[in-house]
Amino acid sequence: MSGGNGDVRRDKKRRRKDRIGEVDDFFPNHGVPAIDLDDFDVAPDVIALIPGEVARKLSAIPVDHSGMSLIVAMADPSNTFAIDDLKSVTGSNIEVVFAPSDAIQRAIDRYHGG
Repeated sequence: MSGGNGDVRRDKKRRRKDRIGEVDDFFPNHGVPAIDLDDFDVAPDVIALIPGEVARKLSAIPVDHSGMSLIVAMADPSNTFAIDDLKSVTGSNIEVVFAPSDAIQRAIDRYHGG
């Protein structure tokens, strides 16, 4: 007999992987990598680089920082206005990775309170 919690977890993981596949289909020529924010921990010093209010407004969450570059997850990696705003706020070069908007909102809630 099936239907236990293990089945639910496997189904959720399968759906996440399917969504990443959709990302690859949507951005095949853009070279935009995708990230699974639900399985990714961001360091507090990286989170602090984008204030919660700005993260919510732009639907963007920082995921890593190296030198003058800040890697930011966004649902719309082609949103140049948001990328320019992030450059202004952080003073960093912005590298964008894709994440679904619902995953970004969950991450913002997790790190900035929701």
